[in-house]
Amino acid sequence: MHFHRSGIGVALIGAVAVIGLCSIALPALAADGDSDGGTPAVTAVGGSGKLPGKVATEPAGGIGARGGPVNDDCSNAVELFDGVTAYSTLGATTDGVDLPPQCEKGFGLVIGQDIWYTYLAACAGTVTVSTCNDVNYDSRLAAYLNTGCPVGNDDLVGCNDDGPGCDNFSSIMTFPATSGTEYLVRVGGFETDSGTGNLTVDIACGCQEDADCDDGDACTDDICNDNGLCSNDEIDCDDGDQCTDNFCADGACQAEDNGDCCPSPALCDGDVNGDELVDPLDTGAILARFGLDPCNEETCQYDVNCDGVIDPLDTGYVLARFGLCDEPDVCKFADSCPPDTTEATDNCEDAPVNDLSPGETLNFFGDNTDATSTCAALGALGDTWHAFNLTVHADVSTDKCGTVPVWGNAFIVIDAECPCSGVFVFATDFDQVTCADGNWTVNYAGLPAGDYWAPEILDPAFGNLGEYLFNISAQ
Repeated sequence: MHFHRSGIGVALIGAVAVIGLCSIALPALAADGDSDGGTPAVTAVGGSGKLPGKVATEPAGGIGARGGPVNDDCSNAVELFDGVTAYSTLGATTDGVDLPPQCEKGFGLVIGQDIWYTYLAACAGTVTVSTCNDVNYDSRLAAYLNTGCPVGNDDLVGCNDDGPGCDNFSSIMTFPATSGTEYLVRVGGFETDSGTGNLTVDIACGCQEDADCDDGDACTDDICNDNGLCSNDEIDCDDGDQCTDNFCADGACQAEDNGDCCPSPALCDGDVNGDELVDPLDTGAILARFGLDPCNEETCQYDVNCDGVIDPLDTGYVLARFGLCDEPDVCKFADSCPPDTTEATDNCEDAPVNDLSPGETLNFFGDNTDATSTCAALGALGDTWHAFNLTVHADVSTDKCGTVPVWGNAFIVIDAECPCSGVFVFATDFDQVTCADGNWTVNYAGLPAGDYWAPEILDPAFGNLGEYLFNISAQ
């Protein structure tokens, strides 16, 4: 049997290839791909029916002028079709790069004695290339997008060493393909292993258009991508508005007010900054007190409730947001919002005694800028006082949550007498975690009913200077 390639006469005589004046001993291929000294294999190709079939009467690529396969080098890759193709890597050299780490299965990254094919995808889908249980040596496979012979692994799309369920270290590889795109298929062996066998190629066509991906859910995107794979991700309905919650319902994006920015106006106003006017500056004052804006509280103004008007209702909204106003439709800051609120006093005798029952909180705005030391037993530069009458036996907590900047020091005592006795009730525990902003919380467990005076410290070294919030609650 004679074949002619590039004007070179090649005669297969038994197991000897005669080329010019040279003769090279080669094993003949049996029908099962093994070297058993029989006649060359005759294998039908094109089993999938997607592309025309052809008959191979020798391993695809044949024998090259130097005795190795004609597709030994990547630059001489031969065309590969769907179906079964007999091949041989006997006499092949290695010209491909090592594989990347993701192909490592514990036996290194070298594909030795490799041969090369080009494969044109007839549709978008998943390509399977296999030598599984159909070779007589330890095979390895790799595939690349054909942008030229690879000098690295940027174009690698698939690889396999020992395929699952494949005996004798044979291989099976899959990779996603785009219709009309050409790929390089590389067939080699573990280190220097070589041999003969059959290469089976098949493509499972995926989706061809978006309609093929319809999952019946109106809130998914149903997209067919270039590799014939469906994407059914949930539709992104985020409109970028922090005042709304966004979601998909009935096949369309919906937006609902989340109450974080623009609820119905809270009908609660007050003279927060003490200028005897209920006006927009009160909003700026309370925002500054809660650290929501670094602006000067005397000048900043905000339409907090988003009603298009900067007015006292904005102050009411902020008070309600921070729980300082229990009845926003009727409360006035000056007399009942928050209840029993008073300024700090330098002397405990001047501090009004406010009733405190379990479940209630007293909120105080204080300023210790000019405080003096009125209780030697406290040993502080200065102190201010807040008083309460605990109506029943209860646990009591004090905190400065909301004070800006955070105060780094705090008294951990209260006094059951005024003027101060020096015989204090000490806290059972205290922390800087309960207040989300890092201010101190001090707890007193099981206080008997009665009057108590709570001091606040002047300590500029720890930031305890100026305006502050002081809250007393009973549980």
